[in-house]
Amino acid sequence: MDSGALSKQQASAIEEPSSSRAVLAAFALGGIVLLLLTFRLELVFDDAYISFRYSKNLADGNGLRFNLGVEPPVEGYSNLLWVLWCAIPEWLGLRTTVWAQWSNLLCGFGLLALVLRFAARRFELGSPALFATSIFLATLPPMAVYSTGGLETMAFALAIFAIYERLVGEEGRVRTADAAIAGVCAVLLRPDGILWCGMIIALCGGRALKQRNSKLRNAAIIVGALCVAAFLSQTAWRLSYHGDWVANTVHAKASMSAMSFERGSKYVLSYFAHFPTIGVVLILACVRFGFLRKAHPNRNAVLVEGLLFFGAMLAYSIAVGGDFLPMGRFVLPAVPFMALLFALVVERTLAKPRALPILIACVFLGLSALPHFDRYVVPESVRSLTHYNWNLPDYRTEIVMLDGERDRSLDWGEMGRALKQHAEPTDSFVIGTVGAAGYYSDLFLYDQHGLVNREVAALPWHGLRNSAGHDRYAPVKFFAAYSPTYSRVALIDLDANGQPVDPKLRVNDRQRIIPLSPDDGYRPGKGLMLTKAKVDGE
Repeated sequence: MDSGALSKQQASAIEEPSSSRAVLAAFALGGIVLLLLTFRLELVFDDAYISFRYSKNLADGNGLRFNLGVEPPVEGYSNLLWVLWCAIPEWLGLRTTVWAQWSNLLCGFGLLALVLRFAARRFELGSPALFATSIFLATLPPMAVYSTGGLETMAFALAIFAIYERLVGEEGRVRTADAAIAGVCAVLLRPDGILWCGMIIALCGGRALKQRNSKLRNAAIIVGALCVAAFLSQTAWRLSYHGDWVANTVHAKASMSAMSFERGSKYVLSYFAHFPTIGVVLILACVRFGFLRKAHPNRNAVLVEGLLFFGAMLAYSIAVGGDFLPMGRFVLPAVPFMALLFALVVERTLAKPRALPILIACVFLGLSALPHFDRYVVPESVRSLTHYNWNLPDYRTEIVMLDGERDRSLDWGEMGRALKQHAEPTDSFVIGTVGAAGYYSDLFLYDQHGLVNREVAALPWHGLRNSAGHDRYAPVKFFAAYSPTYSRVALIDLDANGQPVDPKLRVNDRQRIIPLSPDDGYRPGKGLMLTKAKVDGE
């Protein structure tokens, strides 16, 4: 072996531990930031409880169903693998909410680690750029929000990026088995998982053809074939078990129209208005592309692939009419690609031993963190033009909407526990928010938005300007033929005499108000109002 080869090997051996230590230090820094921000924003979305109820029924031996006795069972969830994962704590007698939240957080840590590993190996970043990339990703509000929340969102984002990282994250090495496992998980986590797996595989396949890399090409073919096999297998199982080609949630939420496109467009514009650092990164990445096009083909490929994937995510969000939940849930799988673009943008700047580049990076990261404290660079007069949650009468910031989600989920959880305590096991009720109320009550629910009711999901779009996921709606009288016990249930505030605080609330002879005791774990001054459904002849 010649001295040149020996020197190269020695240099590589020295550089590898150094790079690993830098990645570990950057991960520790970003992980602490992410942990603190996640605890600050901690919540469980009401939608997560829909999955938990399916998990509970599965663990109890009742199968994957929301309402017992409905045949075939309605697929009111859209995250099969997550439902199965959350059945574990139900079976073990653990708290599913805590299980899901810690699973979210671990997936957030995993995503942060994979991004830093990719950036260090493929871009050979120095420690300052690695630290900046770690903090950039950790401080983006969507990362903290969906590192809690109880949904499958962060696990899905991790699975999608893992396909990419496992295929092209190391020079000369392709981890086909790991990428295939990540791809199958992504397909089983979301109905649109096959779409995004296909996008990632197409990008990697295009790179393989351009570079004439047969190893990467073959890996992309194998991973793609296994993803398709998983998708077809799940579709066949869904047809045999649930009696439909697609999840019932797709029927309930789909409404391709000019109005939904408008809503989706405002959803995307709101994303940029609340998180302008994303837009700045996109602009600087396009500028950087011009410098890297010839000198650094590998970095250029990451730039192009990241921009294409992010653009596809935005187009999808517009096409489906946006999302009801705040903080850009639909765009989250593209966030790690934004972190890679950020790494490419700052690498040369932070490599200069001067105070100004460091100051610029700090300002940039500060702007990324501002939305956590409900502070924004874009004026409210501009942000209000992007109001997309049309169920709300006026524009509200993403943090305010998040606080509203937390408060409503708490109310619905208490209402569900009160129903479990005070209603009969054979009772049923009509409601428009079926998550926490359904999970804690275990009663039969009639869903006004059709997520767990085929009859409502089959209704035509009502044509009203509603928020995403609310394009199907059935009034209480629609369910009269099913004879529900209660036409309305609500958690209300009571005064010291046990009467409703709201003066507009008129109590009639069909209504029953039950004061709830703090000794039973309820907040003081709360009551359960039950409204008996009308029967024929009334």
